[in-house]
Amino acid sequence: MGDALENFERLNDKAMARWARTFLEAQSGIDRIPKGFYTEGQLAEKFDYSASGMRAHLNQLKENGLVTEKRFKVWCGTRRYSVSHYKLKGQDK
Repeated sequence: MGDALENFERLNDKAMARWARTFLEAQSGIDRIPKGFYTEGQLAEKFDYSASGMRAHLNQLKENGLVTEKRFKVWCGTRRYSVSHYKLKGQDK
C-alpha cells in the first residue's frame, strides 16, 4: 500500500492518495506476529487435527504451563480481530 501511495502522489492523484493514506492508517492498528507464535488453526492444519481437537491439546498444554498464549490484532476479511497465538515456552532460548 505504501508503494501505491507514493505512485498516486507522484501522479498527483490526490483522491486516490487519500484512499491509500486511509488504508495505511487503518492497517497501523495491526500487530506484527513474532516468530514462533501460531494460531490454533495454523497448528491444527500442520498436525492434521480438527480445530476442536487442537483446542483440547492447547488447553492441556496451557494447564501444564508448556505454552504461552498471547492475543494479536489481525485482519480477517474487512475487520480487525484479536486472535490467540501460541508459542512453546523456552523456545526462544
